[in-house]
Parts: sequence; structure tokens; C-alpha cells
Amino acid sequence: MNCKIKPSTCSGTITIPSSKSLTHRAIICASLSKGISIIKNVNLSNDVLDTISCMINLGSKIHIRDNVIQVEGIKEFNARNTNLNIFESASTLRMIIPLLSLFKSEFKITCSEGLIKRPLSIYEELYKENNLLFNIDNNTITINGSLDLVNYNINGNISSQFISGLLFYLPLLDHDSIIKVNNLESTGYVLMTIDMLKKFNINIINDNNNEFIIKGNQEYKSASLTIDGDYTQLATFQVLSCINNDISVSGFNKTFYQNDQRLLDLINNYEFINNTYFFHKVDDISFHEFDLKDNIDLAPIMAILFSKFGGKLYNIKRLRIKESDRLNAIIYNLDTFGIKYRLEEDVLTINKTNEFYPHRVCKTFNDHRIFMAFSILATICKEEVEFDNYECSNKSYPLFLDDLFKLEIGVKYEC
Repeated sequence: MNCKIKPSTCSGTITIPSSKSLTHRAIICASLSKGISIIKNVNLSNDVLDTISCMINLGSKIHIRDNVIQVEGIKEFNARNTNLNIFESASTLRMIIPLLSLFKSEFKITCSEGLIKRPLSIYEELYKENNLLFNIDNNTITINGSLDLVNYNINGNISSQFISGLLFYLPLLDHDSIIKVNNLESTGYVLMTIDMLKKFNINIINDNNNEFIIKGNQEYKSASLTIDGDYTQLATFQVLSCINNDISVSGFNKTFYQNDQRLLDLINNYEFINNTYFFHKVDDISFHEFDLKDNIDLAPIMAILFSKFGGKLYNIKRLRIKESDRLNAIIYNLDTFGIKYRLEEDVLTINKTNEFYPHRVCKTFNDHRIFMAFSILATICKEEVEFDNYECSNKSYPLFLDDLFKLEIGVKYEC
């Protein structure tokens, strides 16, 4: 379905949804724990629902009431269902694959067409090198056998989720393990995993983000926790305030590490009072270069910030293997709004633009971050902007358009 966003001066307060990345990790840890865990402030996005479904099929008991979930951990590694369906959550897929080694069963994982195209070569090579079954046929992955290595050598510049997946699994083995990582990118997400594991009684030794030592025979213990607001989503509204008008965003306890907090102090247009960020419009920003190596999910919203103020995005190659070819999606929509840019091998330079006129429908490419980022730009355009497939925001932020409306931004739905 399409929607239109009108030029609007934003104003007011919203509460940001909780972190999807933290929620995936909490649900997995709770499912591996003895006893019952309580996870509060859960944003039931499509991706999170994928993780919940998978962990239920693997044997955990999960009860949902409003935004609180109760998780009773897996008692025996005997899966209720060996046919797993994962719509398009790469986090779910990459984090659970190693866990399947705990079950003496063959699993079939059905994925969406978009997800199956995203890289899985690290796991595929690990399985095949150890004479284990890992087969991809159309939209189905078939897996059988148990990874039981002592040493793992992982290339870290495709996705940190492969490393996180192993970190969930390896502490449950009866021997110690070591993961050696080359060229780690999105380091913060591995640190987030380690932080979450610690809350469930699992300790990882981190040697300068190059080597991770995992003691075997560890035991997950249940925990109760509240998921903090999502700093990747917060960046969307911080940029909205920069280019549009003052707003405030609540929902932050600062109890977990999140890598995309980095943008806050780079722009530095806020005060933080009583769990709420008060953001202010700016005339300019103090930086005009941004390295995406450890913050790849910020690329779309940074493209919007630099469309207004000018700047360069570095380390853009990995954008081609996200939910969409995200680099192509950004470039297509820069053209849609008449924004000048220069694309080099691993650098995207975006020219400062004073006025924005859409000359065609803005394409979301079924990518939630593309839609949300260009929706922010639409608020300062000279004409209303039409978007295709706004429902893609359900992947991470089902109430995104509702929150724009709360901020007095004109939103019109079309069938």
C-alpha cells in the first residue's frame, strides 16, 4: 500500500520502540536459560516475532502480554518442530543456526526470497568443511550435524551476526572454544551480545575484539530485564529535529550498550532529562564525513542528513547485502529528490541541497530503513511525497507512521 507524507513542521513528544537487536538477544538467552525470564518493553515487530516463533519451535515456552514476554527456557534439546519459518529476519537466521547443533535432528528453514539471498557463506563453509549438511535449495536451508570445533576463524566484514550466533552456542559445549576474527565490522553488535550474555550468567573473554575465548560448561541462568529504546531508530528522529524542528523522544534508561549511540554526540543537539532526549533544530553540523564500518544501519538516515548539509559516507560496500541493495535504493531516491551525489568505489559523496522536489514516487524497495529515512526528508520537501509499500516499516517499527502523526506530520494513506 502507498502513503503520502506532506511537508510539515514537526512538534511534540513520542516514545521510541525498544531495541530490536537487544530483544533478539534477550529472547535467545532466556530460551537457553533454566527457569523463567521476564523481558519487559518488547517491541513486537515482525523480526522479533520471527525469533519468538523459532525459539518456541525449539522448545521454549513464551507467553506474551502487551509488551511483556515471559520465557521458560528449553528443558531438553528435543525440538518441537524441525521446520522453521523465518520471514526476513537476518538476525534471527544467523543467530539460531549454530544453536541447531544442540539438537540431534535435521532442520529445514524456510526463508523469504529476500533473506535467502543474503550471505550465509561463513556458516555454509563451516558446515561443509566438517562434513556436515548445509544445503540451500530455492528458499529452504537444510541443516544437520553438530559444530564441535575448538578453533574458529571468522571473517568479520560480512556480518557480526555470525560471531554472535557462535557466542550463544559455544558456552554450552563441554570444552573451551576460541573465535578468531579478521576485519571485524559492526563491532558494537558483538559487544552488545557479550553484554547480554553476561546478564544471563555467560562470560566471554574478549581480547581486543580480535579473539574471543569461550569457556565451556557454562550455564545460562534466567533473568528479568527491561529492553531500552532503540538508538538506531532514535537517529531517525534526531535527524528529523536537525532539519525540521525541535522534538522530544522518550524511552531510554541507558542500561545497555548500543553502538548507534555514536551519532548522538556527533550532532550534539540535545539535552537528556528523565529518560527523554530533547532535540533541537540546527543551522549546520560540525562534521561532514561519516564512516559506516561500525554503524552500517545508519547509512540511510545519514544520507538524509548529508542531503541537507553535505557530506561523505565511507565503507558503503556492505550496503549492497542488506534487506535490499541498500546502496542502490539510496541512490535511486537521491535521484528522486534531485540531490546531487558522486559514487566512488567505497565512498558516497552527497552534495548539500537547499530545496527538495520529488519528481516520482519514492520507492521503499521493501526496506524499512529506506522508507523511514526518506520519510524524514519528505517533511521538508516543497511538495507532498508518495511512497510505495509503507508497510515495510513493520519489520522493525510497526507504529512509525503513527509516531510521525503524533509529531504533527501530515500522513495520508492510500489503497
